[in-house]
Amino acid sequence: MKDIVSPRSRSLSFRMTGEEFEKLRTGSAARGARCLSEFARTVLLRAVEIPEVMPGPDPYPRLANLEQRIDAIAKNLELLLRKLRPDPATDSPASRLHNSETSLP
Repeated sequence: MKDIVSPRSRSLSFRMTGEEFEKLRTGSAARGARCLSEFARTVLLRAVEIPEVMPGPDPYPRLANLEQRIDAIAKNLELLLRKLRPDPATDSPASRLHNSETSLP
């Protein structure tokens, strides 16, 4: 059964540069849209349905979250490496040998 499409009675108008218009026209043709209006309508409605597409203060919230998590992992790794690295002031080959001999059963 074919979907019934309600008639479109509203219009939207906005200005764009010649370069923006050409990008839109090229993108529309590349994706096989029947016309530029159909392409623009589809893209705009998709942007409303998928919040990550909408421009805003942070257009990539998931990426920002990943960057924060990577930073935290890097800091924790640095702390761990500092704990594992020998301290040159207190650690010498002789003291490491002594510590390993005393820790044997």
